[in-house]
Amino acid sequence: MHASARELRKTARSNLKKRRWWAVLLTMVTVWLGGTSFLIGPDPLNGVSFSPAPSFNFSGYDFGSPDFSGGDAFYYTTAQVQTLSPLPDAMLWLMPLLLIAVLLALFSTAVAFAVIFTGGPIRLGYSRWCLQMHDADAARPFATLFSGFRTFGKGMGLYWWSYLKLFLWQLIGLGAMTVAFVIYLIILIPTLQANEALPFMADEELTRYLLGLIAPGAAVITVVTLLASIPAVIARYRYSMAYYLMIENPYLSATDAVRCSIHLMQGHKWRLFCLNLSFIGWRLLDFFTLGLLGLLYLNAYREFAVTAFYRDLVPASPVSQLWSNQTEVPRPAMPEGCGQTE
Repeated sequence: MHASARELRKTARSNLKKRRWWAVLLTMVTVWLGGTSFLIGPDPLNGVSFSPAPSFNFSGYDFGSPDFSGGDAFYYTTAQVQTLSPLPDAMLWLMPLLLIAVLLALFSTAVAFAVIFTGGPIRLGYSRWCLQMHDADAARPFATLFSGFRTFGKGMGLYWWSYLKLFLWQLIGLGAMTVAFVIYLIILIPTLQANEALPFMADEELTRYLLGLIAPGAAVITVVTLLASIPAVIARYRYSMAYYLMIENPYLSATDAVRCSIHLMQGHKWRLFCLNLSFIGWRLLDFFTLGLLGLLYLNAYREFAVTAFYRDLVPASPVSQLWSNQTEVPRPAMPEGCGQTE
């Protein structure tokens, strides 16, 4: 009998108490270096961007158009220079902000490029640390976190391979959205062309008419896209145990780890979905705290709960000793159909 979502959360809270602030710190470093949350939660870096230049409001300046027909050209030029004279002073104050924005843009670009190489290894090290905290305790948190770089090639290969497969599954949703949008346009354009009263409608009437046409189509496209995205969501759950399996079975290649995760999650994807869904109250609180709760507690809490889920599926025999370099790590039982090639 497998543990329920409530029991897994209770185990996670118990493990989190051992080294709570270390868990928060290591989770933040993992997110920053690209080892995002077990391929289930949203990517914390998604949607974060920096504008390289602030926008300026020129509404207070009347640049006009040059007209020398009724006056002196020199007077016109002088007046224009006097009108624009506040702009350089404003620019002097804005230059430091502009410089900071450019530096942040360059920094975010460098981080986005670096996580392509660091995401996999740092995720391996973080998964190892979470397993250590579940089985006993981790004496060297940062050393464990960066231990994944000892198998840099495998970690990076697993990161790329899993996200490539996820990207291919996500193309189904993108393709369905594109097809639905094209069909909608094929229906919408003749409808608009056939309406002879369209040019004579008042603004309010025209707005109501267009909304009446666009709103149902947008709703249908949204529903079609969401339904077509279900296979990608299922794929995320299928691949979610790959890093844990590679940690405890270092002889596995990236493709083998993904394949073993697929076998392991057969019949358990719904359980992991329910575990993820059980955090919805915490997610709402995180939303109202502008992400502060997730940063200081929720992200680490969820990771420990998923680790408990993995250990519930694959118990170590007799006790996992990943925290000891002197003791051979016992290999957990692998699911059937997942070959162990030395």
